[in-house]
Amino acid sequence: MGGIASLYFAILQTPLASLVPTLSAKPSPAQLPILLAKPLRFTASWSWLANSLRDALAGMQPTAHLVTAWIEILGREAVQIFGQRQLDKILNVMYTEGIEGGKIKGDGEAARQRLSLVLQEWKSSGLEYSKGRNWE
Repeated sequence: MGGIASLYFAILQTPLASLVPTLSAKPSPAQLPILLAKPLRFTASWSWLANSLRDALAGMQPTAHLVTAWIEILGREAVQIFGQRQLDKILNVMYTEGIEGGKIKGDGEAARQRLSLVLQEWKSSGLEYSKGRNWE
């Protein structure tokens, strides 16, 4: 499940403009969002994160691993799109209520600890772009 989610997140974070050279017809910047279905646009990532942190899903086993993948793959782009303050709010709540409060479960303690480490790294040094972000 983690591999499928990572592929989905990688698709979501890919800038639309980097896809233009791979297309036969060159769309205008206004046409780019129309080319992708709504579930493949970046805004779907925010909906995915919000839904995964609801009480029913937060307690499921793969949630810690999937949320960690979301932060690592999409976190930096989320800062660019939604702003640092918005992401800071959700990651802070994720740490205090999810990790410290025990609401986010994991396959084991290792998944929760990895999420905790990623969140602590975000607090201390911020998020970085993932490698291989563009289709070049």
